[in-house]
Amino acid sequence: MAFSLSDDEKKWLLKRAHHLLEAAAKGIVPDPPDEDALSENLLMQTGAFVSIYENGNLRGCVGHFGDDMPLWKVVDHMTFAAAMNDPRFVPLQPDDVDNVRVDISVLTPMRKIRDVSEIIPGKHGIMIEKEGRGGTFLPQVAEKTGWNREELLGHCARDKAGLGWEGWKEADIYIYEALVFGDTGTE
Repeated sequence: MAFSLSDDEKKWLLKRAHHLLEAAAKGIVPDPPDEDALSENLLMQTGAFVSIYENGNLRGCVGHFGDDMPLWKVVDHMTFAAAMNDPRFVPLQPDDVDNVRVDISVLTPMRKIRDVSEIIPGKHGIMIEKEGRGGTFLPQVAEKTGWNREELLGHCARDKAGLGWEGWKEADIYIYEALVFGDTGTE
């Protein structure tokens, strides 16, 4: 992955995400930053995921694959969505804000693969799509679970896309990479 962010850019995005969490929990919409003061990287149009953890457990995770918004805005939208709209969790409350940690995964563009041997677990995230159904796992999922390529594909097809354990065999598969950083120690 050729793209990188400086430590200052990472810190800015994390600080912005925490500011968004506090505002979202209070029902406030914060002002956008002055785009003239932002770096080229923060204005780059790319996708990102924001993962929120509470006491070490996932509390929300939502992402956007498009390249239709600047990175800072994607992080804003995905932070709000992870805190308030992830259907797996109740919305974040004001008392929860001090107990959460944030990971941000900045994504490279997806690339359709011809053969699953192209997938390197831990390096590549995967997206599986078939007939309007889809699911994804970020690259760090393989690292955290210890799944090999076939387990990663099976879990994504069954658990995320609803296609059954071997549903990936008849689906379109895409890979991508992620620059992951956050206050949970991931770098």
